[in-house]
Amino acid sequence: MPASNTGVPAQATQQQPRRCFSLVRCVATCLIPLIVLVGLDVLITWLVINPKKLLYTLENGSVQDFNLTNNHLNATFDFVLRAHNPNRRLSVYYDHIEPTVTYEDQTIAFKTIDPFFQPHRNVS
Repeated sequence: MPASNTGVPAQATQQQPRRCFSLVRCVATCLIPLIVLVGLDVLITWLVINPKKLLYTLENGSVQDFNLTNNHLNATFDFVLRAHNPNRRLSVYYDHIEPTVTYEDQTIAFKTIDPFFQPHRNVS
């Protein structure tokens, strides 16, 4: 009868499982902390600045020299647009404003307003 090795494992030494290099794991390890840091930065900036919505109102408007001849409209439109910046720490620079007057998807009047700077807590 052959001798049996009861109680003795077939291999005396166990091998450690190999860890495969995973590109996905490496990218996730770098990307997740970066996303968390950017999110915290945006949150802290928002809490410090505490931005409020800018308010725009049409204060006054008039149409002068209204003339309709041969399906052509000639008129002078005069509007007063009020821009209110209620923010304490936030100023606004307008580099392009183009108001238009439309009727049934047809542009009747337009104008380009020159760029201007609006400081905090200001009405322009």
